[in-house]
Amino acid sequence: VKTLRDTARFKTRLCNAILPGGYAILNRDMDEYDFVSQEAIRYGARVISYGFHPQADVPVTNYAAETDHSIIEILFNGTAIKYQLNVPGKGMARNSIAALIAIHLSGCDINKAAGRIADYRNHKNKLQTGTMTLPGGGSVTLIDDNYNSTLTSMCNAFEVAFSYRMKPGKRRVAVLGRMVTLGDMAK
Repeated sequence: VKTLRDTARFKTRLCNAILPGGYAILNRDMDEYDFVSQEAIRYGARVISYGFHPQADVPVTNYAAETDHSIIEILFNGTAIKYQLNVPGKGMARNSIAALIAIHLSGCDINKAAGRIADYRNHKNKLQTGTMTLPGGGSVTLIDDNYNSTLTSMCNAFEVAFSYRMKPGKRRVAVLGRMVTLGDMAK
């Protein structure tokens, strides 16, 4: 896997398991969306897109981010649904929308699920924040997002980091590891 198209081609193989008439829930904001969507359709899936893109089937109509949560409003089948997600960042907002669509497709009440989504707590090492005391005094805010190392997750972590207000004379530091999915391009 050396390019975004290679990654998209690799991931679309999942569509091979979709029964004809099944659904592919796709992030409309992702790179290579058009390619992935066409591949899903070629496999017989019905595509439902979501995200911040204005052409998403389930678009985000309002988004307010804080350091520890987001308020999200989506338009689902013509109805506005507003909910709080107690995890920060647009990436996690997108994930919550995909989950709500899947819940709806399984026959459950999407409004009830949206109300309960505030109870969600993130996986360890995935956009977990905390305060670390420094040996010489003072403290730092640590955002631990080492669970998933992809370009998209790194950009989402940066977005969350920039939501924290900086005090004069302070700085932000990012410690990055190698992203295996980029292959030789990870240099």
